[in-house]
Amino acid sequence: MGGAAVPGIVREVVSRGHEVACHSYWHRAIYKLSPDEFRKDTRLAKDVIEQAGGVQVKGYRAPTWSITKQSIWALHILAEEGFLYDSSVYPIRHDLYGIPGARRVPYTHDLGGLRLREYPPATLRMSGMTLPAAGGGYLRVFPMWYTQRAFSSAEKNGEFVVVYFHPWELDPEQPRISAKLRSRFRHYTNLGRMESRLGDLLSRYCFRPFEDVVLAEGMQPKSAGAETQSS
Repeated sequence: MGGAAVPGIVREVVSRGHEVACHSYWHRAIYKLSPDEFRKDTRLAKDVIEQAGGVQVKGYRAPTWSITKQSIWALHILAEEGFLYDSSVYPIRHDLYGIPGARRVPYTHDLGGLRLREYPPATLRMSGMTLPAAGGGYLRVFPMWYTQRAFSSAEKNGEFVVVYFHPWELDPEQPRISAKLRSRFRHYTNLGRMESRLGDLLSRYCFRPFEDVVLAEGMQPKSAGAETQSS
C-alpha cells in the first residue's frame, strides 16, 4: 500500500471507517520474485500498515494481479503470514497477468491445513469469454453500459462485484511520461471521466468492506500477534 510511506494517510483512512489491506511494499510483480523475497516484502508492508493504522491487516492484493500459475506458491505464504483473504487471481487472459479458467466467484484455497479466501475482481461473461470489468483501466476505458451490464449480471446471479481503482486515476492533470503506446493507452485514457464514473457507481450501489464479507462467511481472524481492499 503506497500510503504506508505516509502514516498519517493510513490513520485518516482508518479513522473514517475504511478497511486497510496490503498491496505490497515495493510494488514488484510476484512472479519476478523468489518466495523469500516475496515473504520479506509482504511482512514489511503488513507491518508498516499495521503500525500506522493500529489495526490488523487481513487482506492482500498483488501488484499487477501477479499471482499467476508461475507464482501460485505465493498463496501459501500469504496464508502462513496470517492473511484471511486475497484478491489477486484474475480469471482472464492478459499479457501481464491472469489465470484463464480460474473461478469467477469467491472460493477458498485449501493450502495443506491453511485456508485463504479468494475474491476475484469483477468479470463479465460475453460470447463465451470471460472479460474484465468494473475496475481501474477497465472502468475508465469501457463504456458505462458495459460496467452496468457486469453489475446487473452479478446481481442476477447473487454474486459479489469487486471494484478497484488507483488514486492516480482521479488526477487527470498528472504529468505524462514517455512510454510505449499500449502503456500510455492503459494509463491515461479517460482519466477525466474516472471521478464521475465512480460517483455514478457509488450513487447506484451499496459497497461494504471485505472484512465484513469475510467474517460473514465464517473466516475468523487468527489471534493477535499472528502475521496476517473494499468490495
